[in-house]
Amino acid sequence: MEFPGFFDKVGGIISRRRAFLVPIGILYVISNSSKKIDFIDNRITRYSDEELHNKLNDFDVVGFGGEVTGIKQAKILAKLLRESGVITIYGGPNATINCNQYVNDFDIIVRGEGEITLEEVLSSLENEEPLDNILGISYKRDGKIVHNPVRPYIQDLDILKYPAREILDLGRYSRLKSTYLHMSPMDTVLSSRGCPFNCTFCSSKLIWKRTYCKRLAETVVKEIKYLMDNFGTKSIYFREDLFTVPREWILKFCELVKPLGIEWICESRVDTVDKEMLMAMKDAGCTGMWFGIESCSNTTLKLINKQITIEQAKETIKHCNEVGIICGGTFIFGFPHETSKDILFNFEEAQNLGLNRIGFNRLIGFPRSELYELFIREGLNRYEHEGIIIPDTRYMHADEVTELGYSKFPDIMEYNESHAKVIGGS
Repeated sequence: MEFPGFFDKVGGIISRRRAFLVPIGILYVISNSSKKIDFIDNRITRYSDEELHNKLNDFDVVGFGGEVTGIKQAKILAKLLRESGVITIYGGPNATINCNQYVNDFDIIVRGEGEITLEEVLSSLENEEPLDNILGISYKRDGKIVHNPVRPYIQDLDILKYPAREILDLGRYSRLKSTYLHMSPMDTVLSSRGCPFNCTFCSSKLIWKRTYCKRLAETVVKEIKYLMDNFGTKSIYFREDLFTVPREWILKFCELVKPLGIEWICESRVDTVDKEMLMAMKDAGCTGMWFGIESCSNTTLKLINKQITIEQAKETIKHCNEVGIICGGTFIFGFPHETSKDILFNFEEAQNLGLNRIGFNRLIGFPRSELYELFIREGLNRYEHEGIIIPDTRYMHADEVTELGYSKFPDIMEYNESHAKVIGGS
């Protein structure tokens, strides 16, 4: 998606990276379908609208997924394909949260987890059966929007086949070593889905209803061994909302993964680990962790319902340093209540926490979350494009917020998008 100029200094939207993480979500959907599904990752191929249309027009059914940043091209392509009689499907987090917004642009919207739903949709289309009994989809019938009942979450994630990584040219994706990982190639693995917490800036609770489902430690380790044997994997990135719960699971996982001798990193919350856990993790190959700390102000942390304190963050960072785990923290600036003094305090205090890596992200509104709705309700939605908002605070113009952050943290535009913390989710 092309963005207007006011996005130029906003990190987390316009990717400056030439390589992306493997799209695990859609690969899960593909591997768990009995149908032959061709896949184009246009983040990599960068096809124009015309080129994509030429490639897709001969298919009977075309599905779209990905982040909200790609929705403009998806809508353009869907319109052209539907005019040719191609059935179009849209799924993923953005489709789930904003299904009413897109039900006119695609024939079928898949809400929530897609593995079972898409398989049922494709079978119904193939057999020319009605869609009425398929849970978790939205569509139009006789000019009216129909939302079929919600599909229950998959309770046993271990029934799913591994993501279909074999269909990709993995060399075109980011599998390199980093500050955290000394060994490459690196691959991503998911041990869980969902998040039980209730932060006001996050849309996870709208997607997962605060449910949290964890795979068995044994099957996660089995997948890692599979990656090592089949793709030469030397390190693992657990790219998920919350890796370090429950505590017993982590200790079991560490016991099982240690013999593999593989490096791994994860993302976590400062209130879900303790020194004993960190020692076990380090001993089992964990080299680094990212924590979403968000703010050095307890007032802000309370207002965004983060349910942590900066004192907890300091204690956890101290423990990471003591056991030798590289520790990174991400922070958000530009919350509605913040003044320039508040933002500068956040920048300055973050430097004193003992973190090995620090990432600052300018607050951006992706539909949809409590703060996203507040932007609109209070008229703070200064800039808006395809539903993405760059907000004012109650005391600062949006441009002032962005420029202040850019002056203090000039590499914000280059910050790895995979760690970006933004309102909502896409």
